Amino acid sequence: MPADVRVLQHVRFKYAVKGKEELGVRIASIIGQAIPKSVASSGLLAHIVQAKYCYHLPLYRQEQIWRELDVHIPRNSMCRWVMRLGESCAPVVE
Repeated sequence: MPADVRVLQHVRFKYAVKGKEELGVRIASIIGQAIPKSVASSGLLAHIVQAKYCYHLPLYRQEQIWRELDVHIPRNSMCRWVMRLGESCAPVVE
């Protein structure tokens, strides 16, 4: 069975009070992200980290695999995600 890659779209509504511009516009936040303000889902991050550390698959090879699936994930983005995840897990390790 071939790999299944999906794009998740999160709909966030904007709220404003008509005639009360001083209150500004409020946007609902996205909850449950492993890396705030990132386009990577927790499942994608888990897959990248597992492939890197459990299966010893370097990021340049993972980049090639994603390219074969017609998914463009640059190596520097994956590297930044792995570093951010490592920083967020540092208190648990210590």
